[in-house]
Amino acid sequence: MNTPLGDRKGTLGISVTGNKLDGFLQILKSLNPIAGIIDNNGNCNFNGHIDTATQTLHFKADGNISETSVELILYADGCQYQMNGRTEKEEI
Repeated sequence: MNTPLGDRKGTLGISVTGNKLDGFLQILKSLNPIAGIIDNNGNCNFNGHIDTATQTLHFKADGNISETSVELILYADGCQYQMNGRTEKEEI
């Protein structure tokens, strides 16, 4: 994730049932739940929070999750954070 203090590495884990998206965002030494929706093209939006050392940021995320990449924008406290990455599919 691109932040004012530089890039921060993390993990986004999701599970999709129909158009329901559930999972977690692990970033800034914090593991936090997320929930939202996703369509057949990977377009999604979800809500969650990020716990930092000094505060809890509640966010809304919009973007796309495909077979190979993650392209999201997180909106929190009037700021936008770009989140880009690659996907690794885990079969259950």
